[in-house]
Amino acid sequence: MKTISITLILISTLILGCNKSQKLQNTTKSIVLDSLQRKTNRITIQNSTHKIPKILKDDANFEALSKNIDTLNTISFALMEANVISINENIEELIETLPKEYKNKSILSRLNEMYTYSKDVAYRITKQRKDTAVLNKKASKIIIGYNHLLTQIDETTFKLPEDFKKELEREKEIKKDTIAVEPLF
Repeated sequence: MKTISITLILISTLILGCNKSQKLQNTTKSIVLDSLQRKTNRITIQNSTHKIPKILKDDANFEALSKNIDTLNTISFALMEANVISINENIEELIETLPKEYKNKSILSRLNEMYTYSKDVAYRITKQRKDTAVLNKKASKIIIGYNHLLTQIDETTFKLPEDFKKELEREKEIKKDTIAVEPLF
């Protein structure tokens, strides 16, 4: 009788223990998935699209790159791989279709910087063990590179020869001050 009761207790303990371990595994999986989910934006993206010249605004590659960067800013790590691959393709195509006046070292270096970080993120996502802190940092660097790209495009736009000519003509129209300044001492 004693053996039967001990056997029943052991069997019930094993059954209850198996149920608890399965619940623990489900809880662990949900914690891991929740930790991969982004809740907020990584970085504020510059809103200087009104300063971007029409020739670039109308470029489908530049427009797609902008949308993918916006998506990257809010996407979870689980969905990041496809987005980063799209960013790589957009950068490659943008370099080929970039107008001549915008193919200078500063803009190409910003595109290269973004391309390098996006390749790094794509590689790190495919690894078995993902370090989400590093992924977040690298994704933020892609967005920072995009902000710098917008700044470089803006600076290049105002460095075009037509703008210099306009500035020089405007300076010629400004007359010298007619009040003579006497020395103080």
